[in-house]
Amino acid sequence: MHTGEHLGGGAPGTCMNKLSTTILLSVAAAVASASPLSLGIDQADTGHWSLNGNAEYSWIGRLSMNFESNNYLGFCSDATTTYVGGGNDFTLTDTSELSTVNRGRIAYLVNHYTTTATDASTGAALQLAIWDELYDSSPGSVLTGNFVVTSFDHVNFASVTALADSYLADADLHSETAYYFKPIGTNQSFVAPNPNFSTTPEPASMAALGLGLLAVVRRRRKA
Repeated sequence: MHTGEHLGGGAPGTCMNKLSTTILLSVAAAVASASPLSLGIDQADTGHWSLNGNAEYSWIGRLSMNFESNNYLGFCSDATTTYVGGGNDFTLTDTSELSTVNRGRIAYLVNHYTTTATDASTGAALQLAIWDELYDSSPGSVLTGNFVVTSFDHVNFASVTALADSYLADADLHSETAYYFKPIGTNQSFVAPNPNFSTTPEPASMAALGLGLLAVVRRRRKA
């Protein structure tokens, strides 16, 4: 998660860079259809990771957000863009606009696990799983593929990565929609749970359902 200037090493960045637990960054409104977004770190740790071989160091975990006087808990949905405060606005839409084939799985993770991320370890694990879904077309582990985490500064690496991988396994064959905070212009984007989410079966689930229905029809014909 990167905020401020994009950092590849040294001080931690975030979908967040240089964002402390006590600092809120605000985005001023410029368009009638957009609103300011304030952002803070909630349950997170700093750590090293890489995307397509490019090493990064940033905050990894759950965020607190305020948008149009409503409070949200959510996660970064764009690890490659620096969050810039003070000049860009956001609109609230849904995760159907995420540019990844795994958008439904990301929404499932956000809807079902955001409130369980009650410490830095669980917050970091869920953020890792979301990023892996974003950048790996066939996500399976945060230790392999296009997106790879390599270390944390404080939380236990083995337990956090194992939890992240369990999130990925659970998201398989699930598809839902969640809130998506879409930036106006170039900026970070964020996702948050939608309490009224809709569920859309993944193609594999639909295929399995179709086979099951076909079997029922055949059994009825034989009867």
